Amino acid sequence: MLAILGLYRASTLTDLAWSAVAFPASRWLRLTRGLAEVNAPVTAPSMTLREIREAAARLLPGAMVTRHLLWRYSLIWTK
Repeated sequence: MLAILGLYRASTLTDLAWSAVAFPASRWLRLTRGLAEVNAPVTAPSMTLREIREAAARLLPGAMVTRHLLWRYSLIWTK
């Protein structure tokens, strides 16, 4: 089994609608929990959710990609 939790780049009207909820949630979490130091390399997301789904379908047939709040997605694939 392969499990990935990643970030996607917002690009569609649906993404913008999710962002309308995600921005206040993100702000609230920062105010109540603060920021955590991340020691891993971090880059801005480069792929849209559609591109991620297309790549998953091509490379990992049967993979399930699910959208989550705060611009996150999960990809689950079982061989």
